[in-house]
Amino acid sequence: MHVAVRRHALRGRLFSRRLETKSLADITAAVLQEGSSVVAKPGTIPGPSLETLQELTKAMPPQPVSVLMLSSWAKITKGNDAKALQGRLMQARFVRSELIARRAHILSLLHSMPEPLAGQPAVAGLGGVYWDRLRELLEWPEITTHEEERAFATLCKDRNDQMTRFSCLRVDTSGLGAIDEEGTMSEESMCVNALASMQRERGAEWWATHPEERLAVDRQLDAIFLARIGLRFLLEFHVACETPVEGFSGVLEMRCSPVAACQDVALEVQAALSDEYGDAPRIEVVGDSSQTFTFVPSHIRYVVGTLLKNSSVATLRHHHRLQAAGKLEPGTPLPPVKAIVAVSDEVVQLKLEDQAGGIKRSSLINVWSYRALESKWWKPADGLSLPLARLFCVYFGGDMTLVPVEGYGTDCYITFNRLAHANSEYILPPGDADGLFNAQSRRLPGDPQIT
Repeated sequence: MHVAVRRHALRGRLFSRRLETKSLADITAAVLQEGSSVVAKPGTIPGPSLETLQELTKAMPPQPVSVLMLSSWAKITKGNDAKALQGRLMQARFVRSELIARRAHILSLLHSMPEPLAGQPAVAGLGGVYWDRLRELLEWPEITTHEEERAFATLCKDRNDQMTRFSCLRVDTSGLGAIDEEGTMSEESMCVNALASMQRERGAEWWATHPEERLAVDRQLDAIFLARIGLRFLLEFHVACETPVEGFSGVLEMRCSPVAACQDVALEVQAALSDEYGDAPRIEVVGDSSQTFTFVPSHIRYVVGTLLKNSSVATLRHHHRLQAAGKLEPGTPLPPVKAIVAVSDEVVQLKLEDQAGGIKRSSLINVWSYRALESKWWKPADGLSLPLARLFCVYFGGDMTLVPVEGYGTDCYITFNRLAHANSEYILPPGDADGLFNAQSRRLPGDPQIT
């Protein structure tokens, strides 16, 4: 689609929203009035009711953005001429509108938490954070001048800097998903703390003996974290557009090499694990580094880094267990972890394979289920990494599937869209927390294999 046509489409979306200004203004006033007048009871979320938030979300639903749309923005907003200034005004208005819609959407999801999580104080605290930031955006004046656009850009940068210090849930530069314990409590860590508190209250056996409740919690957290990825991505993109980098449109790399990204992460994982454990399996990356596509390199790094780290640690543990059992001679080299990258006209596919002993098929739900406490399956940080890595794949229409070969190892298949127009955000409709899942990743409640 020609840039001018895309610009016209964006203007049309903004104009259609302005046509609803009167009704939207009434709803906004009701949200602010109710949110300011209602005193939240202990353990409940501050701000307006779920019904009022749903009215706002219905009038102002989140609008998915695509790689193609975002790439065109960088061209429209680059420079300081009148055309670029007008483009930045349009982008700022759209981003403000979307941040309102997305914060209201996440706040609605927090209001509808399933019972095991709903009463946790950390959920109320997280809801309070989202309400404060939603109210800030609702009270922010319409952006009509370059000076107002500059002020909004400053606000976005401040919020982007403050948004999270929990790098397992943001796309960090290392791609390793390490937990940053420093700084104030972040939005995500509040949610994880709520999960941990719930698990402590209900005991270690609850996670295995209540599959229906467990599935409901997992689905709600997936919906919240997926929406959170979208909110943060849009904010990061808008902030990155302020300081253009050659070869990038915001956080999008125009010629991103998935092989090069995998190679960089592989070196970082090997070095980090060698420092931590004194040894690490060799990571082999196979593919053509000249093959590129327009994508978010930090998403690839997060997904691949998480999987390579998990496979490498599992390989170390399995290898040492075999040596301790006398099944391997001391000094036997660690088997390598492989990352195979294949690029076609339509998709980028990765196959990661290890020889770490595999996973019981009946235990796949344990892999995809959120868990904040240490268990026989994983350490605390591991209970977040794989479900979140899968969400980063799903976010732009990709997918992740594990195929365990019990007794040998595990293969993981990752798919990213290569066509820019196919890379559009996946946003779950309000109230549709079931739409994300498939039979491979989540077994139905009552399945006797849930253990």
